[in-house]
Amino acid sequence: MLSKIHNIPNPKIEPPNPKNTNQNPKKPSHSSLASIKIQTIPPI
Repeated sequence: MLSKIHNIPNPKIEPPNPKNTNQNPKKPSHSSLASIKIQTIPPI
């Protein structure tokens, strides 16, 4: 039973990977801007 459950989540988690990567770049975009602003503040 565990083997069947493990096999099902694997394939289901794999396809979402590409979708997660698409949303990841969008979120990092904001994080990148915040990181640049934070890094620019300390040097100032």
